[in-house]
Amino acid sequence: MKYTCPQCGNKLEEINYPSNSFLNKEQWNSQRAGDYFCPECPKSKFPYYWKKELEKILFGEQLSLNL
Repeated sequence: MKYTCPQCGNKLEEINYPSNSFLNKEQWNSQRAGDYFCPECPKSKFPYYWKKELEKILFGEQLSLNL
């Protein structure tokens, strides 16, 4: 599913584990800021979002993003 930024409406990019990472997958996952990020967001200081946050927004549930 493709998501758009809840702050600016731009297309979000999915964050994936890089195959050339020096960290193992568990270490890398513990450092992630979210599942998606907005590369062009002018409205957010931290344009990272978890999939569960985006689904709550998409399905109309109230959510505080703490930006």
